[in-house]
Amino acid sequence: MRFGLIYATPDLYDLAMRTIYRDRHDERFHSVAEEVEEGDEVVDLCAGTALLYNALRDKSVNYRAFDINPGFVRALRARAIAAECLDVEKMHIPEADVVTMSSALYHFYPRCAELLQRMRLSARKKVVLVEPVNNNANSNLPLWGAFARWVSRVDGREVPFHFDRESLERLCDELAGPQRRELVCGDRDMRVVLAAGDYSPHATM
Repeated sequence: MRFGLIYATPDLYDLAMRTIYRDRHDERFHSVAEEVEEGDEVVDLCAGTALLYNALRDKSVNYRAFDINPGFVRALRARAIAAECLDVEKMHIPEADVVTMSSALYHFYPRCAELLQRMRLSARKKVVLVEPVNNNANSNLPLWGAFARWVSRVDGREVPFHFDRESLERLCDELAGPQRRELVCGDRDMRVVLAAGDYSPHATM
């Protein structure tokens, strides 16, 4: 199976997320939506079931969802949401005012900094992330952690790495350019806001 149980269907994904986050389920997406202004064009990478779209309903924005899972994309299109399949690692990231990613950065370890740089280059205003830093996959119980990693595999790959607060902060410390970060969802997730632009070592000011 290419996708773990959590990503098998949109309904299973939503059930899993609501079970994990409970009454804070929508809070992480509202924390991203707070960074989006009226009239912005938003590219949502690894969009899943487009929960960010729901959080943006009160704003007039141009929202586009991108995900590697074709079943999720079909379900989004059935809801009249602009959605396309995209392998973020291999394909060009579409340009937008705000480029977002929620609960998915760990899938790209150890090339997370490279991905964030590419996201910055596609953003006209900012990049907004919200990433779990208190994970079941980081559990001290080996069998539970292994199970959590197995059910969350994507495209046939099990991801052995998940961020905790210290490792995500280290990654942010390595990134040049303006940024903000804060804990959200009762300290379960961290929101990171990066300024758009080329902040690689070779960039000229």
